[in-house]
Amino acid sequence: MSRQSNTNLNLKSKASSAKSKPSANSQAKRCFFPANLRQRMREDLQLIGRSPRTQQAYTRAVRKLSEFYQRSPDKLSETQVRKYFLTIKNEHHYAPGSLRVAFNGIRFFYTHTCKRNWQTLRQVKIPNSKTLPEVLTIEQAHQIIDACKLQRIVVFLWTVYSMGLRLQE
Repeated sequence: MSRQSNTNLNLKSKASSAKSKPSANSQAKRCFFPANLRQRMREDLQLIGRSPRTQQAYTRAVRKLSEFYQRSPDKLSETQVRKYFLTIKNEHHYAPGSLRVAFNGIRFFYTHTCKRNWQTLRQVKIPNSKTLPEVLTIEQAHQIIDACKLQRIVVFLWTVYSMGLRLQE
């Protein structure tokens, strides 16, 4: 046998033995959110008309909760859910938008899919964070407009700038 065919045989045997052994990552990434509960939650979300992206975000929030405690979410207590909210807010420093999505997904699960009448779900309020838009100085605005090469773009930017319009307007 040639050296190349021996190498090919060794690679094939290593690949087949790697397929038979479960990796450490597959064992560490056990799913604690059972498929039947996940499917039922998606169906409940579809019944009330939530978009596919909302369905995905809400199920992800419940999956993360179950992975945090390494238990099925229907087996968790109100105290555990409360501690999870405190953890993602104070230790993981979730942004208000991410915190709102996580809270709404978990609240939906416990009020519609796995009906629980918990005080925590009624009590938690996520404050709105209002940030002011970044305002350019007059010099910065002039630099941007002066950098344009096409006259029509210059006219457009001067018009928008002089009217005080923002991106959303």
